[in-house]
Amino acid sequence: QLGYKTKIGNWNAELSITYGRNSFNFTVSSSGNATLANSDTQQSKFDAGTLKFDQNTTNLDFSRLFEKAAGFSGLNLAFGAEFRRDHFQIQAGETNSYSGVVKSVPGAPLLVGGPANGTATAGPGAQVFPGFQPANEVNKARTNLGFYGDLEGEAFNALLLGIATRYENYSDFGSNLSSKISGRLKIIEGLALRGSASTGFRAPSLHQRYFSNISTQFVSGLPSNTLTVNNDDPIARKVVGVDALRPETSVSFTGGVTARLSKNVSLTVDAYQIEIKDRIVYSGAFSRGLLGFAATDYVGVNNVNFFGNAANTRTQGVDAVLNAKTPIGKGAFNFTVAMNFNKNKVTAINSTKLIDSPEKNVAGTNPGNWFKNLLFDRQQISRIEVWQPNSKINVSATYSVGKLDLTARIVRFGEVKYIHNTITDAKKTDGTYFNTSNDIAGKAQPLFQYNGDGSAKIDQTFKPVWITDVTIGYKLTNQLGLTIGANNLLDVYPDQIFVDPRNSYGTVDYASGRDASNRGRLLFQPNQGGYNGRYVFGRLALNF
Repeated sequence: QLGYKTKIGNWNAELSITYGRNSFNFTVSSSGNATLANSDTQQSKFDAGTLKFDQNTTNLDFSRLFEKAAGFSGLNLAFGAEFRRDHFQIQAGETNSYSGVVKSVPGAPLLVGGPANGTATAGPGAQVFPGFQPANEVNKARTNLGFYGDLEGEAFNALLLGIATRYENYSDFGSNLSSKISGRLKIIEGLALRGSASTGFRAPSLHQRYFSNISTQFVSGLPSNTLTVNNDDPIARKVVGVDALRPETSVSFTGGVTARLSKNVSLTVDAYQIEIKDRIVYSGAFSRGLLGFAATDYVGVNNVNFFGNAANTRTQGVDAVLNAKTPIGKGAFNFTVAMNFNKNKVTAINSTKLIDSPEKNVAGTNPGNWFKNLLFDRQQISRIEVWQPNSKINVSATYSVGKLDLTARIVRFGEVKYIHNTITDAKKTDGTYFNTSNDIAGKAQPLFQYNGDGSAKIDQTFKPVWITDVTIGYKLTNQLGLTIGANNLLDVYPDQIFVDPRNSYGTVDYASGRDASNRGRLLFQPNQGGYNGRYVFGRLALNF
């Protein structure tokens, strides 16, 4: 980063240039490409490709503070311009990381050293992560030119008003004008109201527009190669029928109060609402059968996903912070309570006529295979609405005396929910479920277990958790400090995910799709506060 500041008359001027770059190389180790020819020196390490992104931003800013102007005191005026260039690349990996043809290979033996357990189908590419292919390679750049203005001042020694606007023009998504107005009104000394209203704009990132690859994901507990296509790909645009990517736009409002209750006690409470239109999200999984792939199309791929403006969302919430400071003995005590309560809602699914057409949503068939339900499926909706805690309460206290600091913190994370991507209650006209599995006798039975109210046990609510952290810090010298502590002192764990009892150890009719544990491997998804239990640490810090 380079910059230069100067004064031009009474104006502050600043010119800055910022450049950043990152590169992410994928190396797959201790794996194999089962479609390669048999060899005593089988390749087990693969260069699977590289992602690169760089950004160059140039800013020119001017500002001036007017003591008195147009009835305002302390009127600050700022304006400026910004030019930004974004550059995104995908580079293919070595040929063996993605090449091959589907073939049958001996299945893993049930017992070590025993005979092969039948055969398994091996797909091309390194297992776990097939490399980026030449077809995935991309080298794209865009520019954005923006201008902004900001004006803020105080009137009547009580009312602080601000207004800001920004115009920007993207080389690939056109122009936009966003604005914000804010205000703060002092009612009495130590008590004020504040609020703001604004519009927002976000162009799709180059990654969202151009990223594509094949990756191994676990679907119903089984490994499955998933193809992510970019939004311009004919599969997304013509076969599924999604619209071209559009910028996200938003409208937000905030309102609150700030108060100093006493010399050492302050309180702030703010409510907010954020409406996002055309939110860019990752789609549900479309199976190769639904997309009409031939056997020679996208060999080894089972599902396809893409990015699209599939949802409109609304976020509403309240933030409250109480802070108190007081001397105790020779030290100082600081007590803080911070609370957030929020609600996220998907207010609309942005489908298209083609996606909603009868031929893609055939009445009488499993609604889990309907395109309008797959575009942004029930699990993807839940990731916005209930996957994150709907409340968080943080209570912390610090006592500092001399060279010693003692801190204790208790955090309550609200409940979260896991919602399966499958429509669990989908039934045929005869009242039986579409989603079934066979029992030991080969008779079809419901895939999922159900509660007394008819809800599937796989759709699960996880109760709130309380996490306690403590730290003790001691300043050995002016440059050297020692800290010891424990995160999650009481060794609290979140609820485990439901595991279907029919999949108990040793069962002969195991069906991994009955629960979401990935064959008992993923027992804490989603979760609050982590699932590693107590963590005790010591830290030595040296400052020069």
